[in-house]
Amino acid sequence: MAAVAGRSTESLDVALESNVTDGSKQTIECEDHGASRATLICCHLRLRGRTERIGFFEGEDSEDPELTDWRCGWCSACDVVLAEEGEWNDRSEAFADAAIVCEQCFEQIAAFQKWRGR
Repeated sequence: MAAVAGRSTESLDVALESNVTDGSKQTIECEDHGASRATLICCHLRLRGRTERIGFFEGEDSEDPELTDWRCGWCSACDVVLAEEGEWNDRSEAFADAAIVCEQCFEQIAAFQKWRGR
């Protein structure tokens, strides 16, 4: 994602400042997991990703050096908008309304979305 939900990389930096633990833009303080690597997920996964199966896609952005090291995840609805747009742009990013979560939270959401049990 080149920017986060219509926000510039600069505003993403500001959003992280209150949670950064080691001076790195990639480490945040999670209420549940403590200091952890920061990741980005769509608002749909953040709000419903642990209770509803809404699909899970993961990618990385090699075009934006500020976000290259970030793990990014989004749901099926976001993937439809992304496919319609052909790239992350103002419309697809606004629809995704990305949120910052720690890597353990990201993994828990991904595992729930990928689980094929009854």
